[in-house]
Amino acid sequence: MIYSVSRNNAIAIAFSVLLLGVFLFLQGEFNLNLVIKYGLILCSGILMNALCSRFNILGKKTSLPLVIFCLLSVFLIPNLSYAHLVYCAVWLVVFFLAFNRGESQSKSINYMIYLGITLGIAQTVENTSVLLLVPTFILFSQTGPINARAYVTCFLYFFMVLLGYSGILYVMELDENLYRLIPSIQLDYAVFNTVLLKVLMPYVLVLVIFHFLNLGNYKFRYPNVTRFLNQSMLIQLVIAALLILFTAQDVYLPYVLLPVAILLSFAFRYKQSTAYANAGFAVLIVLGVGALWMHNYLIL
Repeated sequence: MIYSVSRNNAIAIAFSVLLLGVFLFLQGEFNLNLVIKYGLILCSGILMNALCSRFNILGKKTSLPLVIFCLLSVFLIPNLSYAHLVYCAVWLVVFFLAFNRGESQSKSINYMIYLGITLGIAQTVENTSVLLLVPTFILFSQTGPINARAYVTCFLYFFMVLLGYSGILYVMELDENLYRLIPSIQLDYAVFNTVLLKVLMPYVLVLVIFHFLNLGNYKFRYPNVTRFLNQSMLIQLVIAALLILFTAQDVYLPYVLLPVAILLSFAFRYKQSTAYANAGFAVLIVLGVGALWMHNYLIL
């Protein structure tokens, strides 16, 4: 089953569209705004798949990152907003910049500038984006050494974007919008009290844990590099999870789901010929669809 849905991009896209179509049907409503959001989820998955291929993250040809991300996007469905999609875009840009920097250390300072600009723009859209400086700095430091000057430059360009945006608001006499740049966190943990998290999240965590327990058994072409990549994605996952726990902001969920999608792609791709891996993949799909159905049923 794993090979069938991920052997090439066309099949993976078709299967992902089918999954998202099922989610849309189960959500019980249909409008243009929702279709656009689902389309952007699909685009995010396609871009992540392209980046994994571009940087040879998995070490083998597969379209699993696209399929698994679209499946895991079920966590976003109940409260799906453009804020989630903004953070998807930010993660993908940061991922691209970090690994490009790893390939071209001589241009390290340039990529740190791009990072500052990216997070500055994100801050003007979602005012809690400043907290992403921590996981992004860690990811950049994992792809190569960074000196203090690069960090200072990143901060400088981050604040330059905010200063420029503030100037535009002032000139346009929209002074009240300046307050929106200040991070605003409202602790409401009720947002995490959902059937989806209670039913599906434990299984996803079990899969991730099982993957790391078996990491030494995979036949990687470059074992040290690949294990380091897995550890990097795990660190991103943990930091994002801590941000969610301490801020009660579910908009950070993409920063958890994207690394998880890559980790599970490793797990399923390198074990795709085994019966238990295919069974585990099928259970993940069934639980995802079933949990969303139960979520909507219980709400109704």
